[in-house]
Amino acid sequence: YGIAQHKEHHHNYPTHIPFFWFVTGLFALFCCDKKSSRISWLVFLINVFIHLALDTIVGEIAWAFPITRHKFVWFSVPNAYDWWVLNFVGHWTFLFELTLVIWAIILIKRYKFDLSKNQPFDKR
Repeated sequence: YGIAQHKEHHHNYPTHIPFFWFVTGLFALFCCDKKSSRISWLVFLINVFIHLALDTIVGEIAWAFPITRHKFVWFSVPNAYDWWVLNFVGHWTFLFELTLVIWAIILIKRYKFDLSKNQPFDKR
């Protein structure tokens, strides 16, 4: 929202078009010369597509771009509150987001992350 002073929804930006990330990802994966860099990019891209999939639940994502500009959405969120955030937080689909956050907290508590050992996850 911040770039266009609320005139353009952020789902219309290239960063919310899967094709943009597909092309960017291919370019990055082919340009990386180190295996660790390719793995990092792959993890990043997987998370981008998880974000886009979650946005598709109640947001509009152009999954078939550039073939069509049609935006896909599974459910609509009623506009019950003046502040748009409350509309989403109060909607049942927000449970998907909460589930991921809780899962991440559980993983963080269960495993520790240590880059110095080249072992990203050591069980406590």
